[in-house]
Amino acid sequence: MPTNSNSGRDGQVSVARKLLVLIEALSAEGAYIDKKEVARRLGLSDTEAHLLFYLLLSTDRGEWRPFPFVSDCSLSYIAAQASLNPSLFDLRPALTYSETLSLAVVFRALKIPADSPLQRLLSPPVSSHVVSEKLIARVVQPEVSDTEQARLFICAKAIAAQQKLLFSYRHTNSPYKNKEHLSDERSVLPFEVVWDVSGWKLEAFDLKKHDARTFFIHRMEDLKTTSLDFEELKQTYLPAETTDVPRATLFFDDKKYLSLFGWHDLQIVQDNTDDDSSKPIDPSKPIVASVPFFKNDWLPRHILACHGHVWTDDPALINDIQNLAQKLLRKSDNR
Repeated sequence: MPTNSNSGRDGQVSVARKLLVLIEALSAEGAYIDKKEVARRLGLSDTEAHLLFYLLLSTDRGEWRPFPFVSDCSLSYIAAQASLNPSLFDLRPALTYSETLSLAVVFRALKIPADSPLQRLLSPPVSSHVVSEKLIARVVQPEVSDTEQARLFICAKAIAAQQKLLFSYRHTNSPYKNKEHLSDERSVLPFEVVWDVSGWKLEAFDLKKHDARTFFIHRMEDLKTTSLDFEELKQTYLPAETTDVPRATLFFDDKKYLSLFGWHDLQIVQDNTDDDSSKPIDPSKPIVASVPFFKNDWLPRHILACHGHVWTDDPALINDIQNLAQKLLRKSDNR
């Protein structure tokens, strides 16, 4: 339904909130709401209020009526013929555990008060299942502050460009009273950002401690990105005893892609092109280059981002590119 400025998921949540407000207003027998008054109190147009009323009265499924609501032909009002209580749902099959969990999560996300009549839907006879508070909290992700969003964005950029991330990491239980010891400087190669019930975190390789570490985003301050030294890349991805760095051959049909990304330690093997970078390259005579292949997602991700202008003949790298493309497609389908 049209709303003031909301769209997509936010718009659906806004509509759900308004419907729940109306249901609560009609929870007692004889309760009555007027469409014009609803429009005035909720800041809606007449059309939006009319569509809300229509949605509220369109829940009938044959002989089963979940709500005892009536109205006139023009939907100018809605009245409750009976109280809204669990007995109305006696004819409905009891909720499964999954349905109970889903409903509890929705109520938590929409901040439905504990004393709301809607909370009765989580109790017998509608549902006999008990859902733990910890599980609900784990599913319902809290709002992210503007500061934390900015930090996540910097981390994401560093991951995409395979840059080094510098930041101050705040301690929670520092034994020192001096403020200078409340945090320390970290230099890491970021791998990915993850979220769980304890909040957003960064999985990274600590270049000073020479080991993988997990950092809480809300404890990271003064984030900066900088280019990554090739020796630091070797330190991160290769065992200490390894001396030879595996390399893969890449083919470029456009010179601009040579500088589009920071291809670490890229070496031109063959270049029969003209010095004029504006001239198109003969597809049969691409630029041939060699780059380190550290068996992570960085190189496959950047080759995919070149939209077919960069390719390889390395079987292992081709396999990694295909696997990454399939993973990204699955993520896209699940959104």
